[in-house]
Amino acid sequence: MKILVVSATALEITPLLTSMNISAGGSFRFHSHTDGPLHLDFLVTGIGMMHCTFHLGEALARGSYDLVIQAGVAGSFDPAMPLGTVVNVTEERCGDLGAEDGDQFLDLTDLDLWDEEQFPYRSGTLCNPGSVPVSYINQLPQVRGISVNTVHGHAPHIERIILKYRPQVENMEGAAVFYTCLNRSQPFYELRAISNYVEPRNKENWELALAVNNLNNSLLALFSQLKE
Repeated sequence: MKILVVSATALEITPLLTSMNISAGGSFRFHSHTDGPLHLDFLVTGIGMMHCTFHLGEALARGSYDLVIQAGVAGSFDPAMPLGTVVNVTEERCGDLGAEDGDQFLDLTDLDLWDEEQFPYRSGTLCNPGSVPVSYINQLPQVRGISVNTVHGHAPHIERIILKYRPQVENMEGAAVFYTCLNRSQPFYELRAISNYVEPRNKENWELALAVNNLNNSLLALFSQLKE
């Protein structure tokens, strides 16, 4: 089975790379590792949807994969979700693509610039069909995500985005992976570990190390299952 693991930063998958004797390096790096029946390629794209779309598109143009897995950390809008929880993001939206009109945020559909049913969208949402069933991933909590270029840290804007989309998690690359993979009929999953809550910015409340550790342990467990 050939798998492409996509991460915005080397930090998010360093424990996994270290366990495979791979030097993490910086952005835009590509590494490979073979473990029994699994051939694993690792792509570090850089942060944000623009970087992710370009480098993922390049990787998929160079070779074919049975599965793409996006691995990273995320913020949670749900205070009941424990920090460190690893989730399966099954829906994504672009959370800041549009225009401001006073206190309102208008997305492309609101502006009549995009048909919310235009492929690969369904009612304005990018949905993962889960075309390659994986029992380990199916046991993880399934959540709705938004992808943004600027993470939310202002209380009125946080409230506004919650009322508009009812997201559970926020990240900076997920929609790019969804859009690219859906357009290429490429099976994929997005796995995120919760490092912080979406609130006025306070890094003292973050649990980044816990999230990275849990994410990487989940990836190792997933690969162990896929080898069986």
